[in-house]
Formats: sequence, structure tokens, C-alpha cells
Amino acid sequence: RGLIAWIGPRGIVAAAVASLFALRLEAESVPGGQLLVPAIFSIIIASVLIQSFTARRLALRWKLAEEQPMGVIIVGSGTVPVAIGQALKKSGFDVTLADSNWDALKRARMGGLKTYFGRIVSDHADHHLDLSGVARLLAMSDRPAQNTLACLHYRSELGTDGVYALRTSEDHDKAKMTLSGSLKMPWLFDDRIDDVTLENALESGAAIKTSKLKDNYTLADLIERSEGLAIPLFAIDPKRRLIPFTSNAEPPAKSGWEIMALHLKSEVAAAAGKREVPVVEPAEATGSPAATS
Repeated sequence: RGLIAWIGPRGIVAAAVASLFALRLEAESVPGGQLLVPAIFSIIIASVLIQSFTARRLALRWKLAEEQPMGVIIVGSGTVPVAIGQALKKSGFDVTLADSNWDALKRARMGGLKTYFGRIVSDHADHHLDLSGVARLLAMSDRPAQNTLACLHYRSELGTDGVYALRTSEDHDKAKMTLSGSLKMPWLFDDRIDDVTLENALESGAAIKTSKLKDNYTLADLIERSEGLAIPLFAIDPKRRLIPFTSNAEPPAKSGWEIMALHLKSEVAAAAGKREVPVVEPAEATGSPAATS
């Protein structure tokens, strides 16, 4: 109530009353009467500017807004979405998994994750899925069409840099399966990675771990010391913004940032020769962790 009282529009009443007074003052030939309307409008403009500069601070002070949105919606509830959701939750993010398969959501609920049961692009989701504080949507279901619809539907809410999709094995097929024009969306992770490669890696003992970069421990060092067995998935900057690694852009990770990576077991990495699981060669790692995205 206090915030609404502070930012609520009041200038229209003052302007209307001032106009009537100004007309009466001019009719009575009162000196300076013509200055009343400009003076009132100057006060209105000043009050709008003051309210604009202070509204967010008051909302944060009264806990009516979040300083940095930490919400992540993950579409899908298979092995990969659950594992990534748990890793993000461990890093402090507010994660919700959405799926229309009730039984598939059991694993997410048992893992302590919030869930939404229903179609992510339904009218029910529009009215009941809380987007306040949500900064990212990660479409990771095994249904390419659903991933595309989810990204297109929420792109207007979260922005083009707020929605990402994980490739499925179908998305790796030939050109006739490739989306065109405005239907394209940013792909998560390295272009060799899809839902099957991640699921195979996780079921074979790979783990998602988060490491903090320092002046003497860069992204290149992380990959080199893991002998290429660490595949970067996300970067988290000091403001706790979640920035995915993609085939087209690498976050400018530097000291103070956190890197969430998939750490393969050595026996899992042996499958890389068969293209089942990609391995990052140390030489492929960016020499400087501050590469521009």
C-alpha cells in the first residue's frame, strides 16, 4: 500500500484544478496568474522523476522486489533436467520443473525440486505459473516441438537471452529437421551435446560440479586440470546471473565467477571416440577466461 501510495498518479488532479484556478485568476486580472499552470506542471514532472528514481529502492527495502532474479524454469523432468535442476538449486537458484507427465515429475519432487504439472504453454500455466523472479527458461524435454513452443511462448516475457533449448537427437539430424528464421532459438552447451549424450554421461557416473574461478585458476585451468573431462555448462557471475555456455558464445568468465561443469569419469570419456560423449581437449579451451560472449 505504501508503494502504491508513493507512485500512484496524482498529477492529473493537480493539473485540472490548476487550470481552473489559472483561468479565474486571469479573469480577475491577478498578477502572475499565468504562471500557475507552468509551475504546477514543473512540480508534476519533478515528482515523477523522484518517484522513478526511488520506486525500485523502496520496493527492495520493503521486500516487494528481488534485486537479482534467481528463478529458473526447466521444461522436462527426465534424468538431465533433474540433475541440472538440483545443481542449480544447490547454487542458490529457485528452480521449477514443468512437465505434463505426473509420474515423470516424481523424481524431481523426491529430489526436493518445485514442480509444475501441466503443459508449459497452456492457459493454466499462463494464469498459475508464477514468473515473478524468473530470469531463465531452459527447455530440456525429449520433445523438440514442446521445447520450441516453450521458448517462443516465453521469449516475450524473458527476452531472447532468457530462453534456451537443449538439442535432442532429432535436432542433430539433417537440414530438413532444422528450424528456420524466427523459430530458431539459442542452443544450450557445445554443439556436440544433446539430451542423449548428457543422459548417457550422467547414467555412467558423471557429476555436475560448481567451481569458483580465481586469478590463478581460470576456465582454461579448470579444463586442463580435469584432462578435458570437464564440460562447462553454465557460468554464474558475481551478481548471481546464470549465463549458459553455447556453441555461439562463451561467457566472459573471470576471477570471482563460478563455473558449473559436467565432470566425466575416465571410463565415460572413452566413449568420446564413438561420439557418444564429447570430451573437451585442453588445447581447445579458451586461453583467456575473459573471452567475450
